[in-house]
Amino acid sequence: MLAPELIANLQSLSPMLWLNPGERSLDDPFQPSLLDQAEQRLQRFGPLLALILPELAGTDGVIESPLLDATALRDALGGQSRWLLKADNRLPLTGSVKARGGVHEVLVFAETLAAVCMQDRLSGIFTVGDGALRYYIGVASEKLGERIEPSAAASFAGPRWLTGSPAGAQWCRRNDVDLAGATHLLWSTGGGLVPDAEFNRWLDG
Repeated sequence: MLAPELIANLQSLSPMLWLNPGERSLDDPFQPSLLDQAEQRLQRFGPLLALILPELAGTDGVIESPLLDATALRDALGGQSRWLLKADNRLPLTGSVKARGGVHEVLVFAETLAAVCMQDRLSGIFTVGDGALRYYIGVASEKLGERIEPSAAASFAGPRWLTGSPAGAQWCRRNDVDLAGATHLLWSTGGGLVPDAEFNRWLDG
């Protein structure tokens, strides 16, 4: 039961402070691993966010706000100890904490939806580092005369994963795949309209 004076303050809309006189009976539901997963997810999608959201251009897709010294605010309000201001009001996109949390929720939904839709249609996935992508577009330019953007060259790594990794070799054996007679279809999804200066910057790393 709430104390009568507490109820009276709530009903009168009076400023108040309530401190729990008891002890917390529930364990903290926060799991540090969830924070790590969120950070990794935002890092994975960073290049995409920087590409499709003008507000994040030049940031590698990082959605962050500064941590400011708030000593002047503390003194003006008669506070004590050290004050810091996490200025999420400066966040791009929305100017509020919703920029980071909201975008993350969209990414979680997108990943979950993709996993559900593709689980019986996808044999596997692989990742490619930035250095390898730059190397691939250089080779494609030199050997084929094709201008390909880095992300569009990711498929170039697929054959090597199948032929040069234990997991790839195991998958081939399990699915009775004979790579000697296989055809690898590499899909270069874009890059033909990239300006010369931008393409050369990619090549130079």
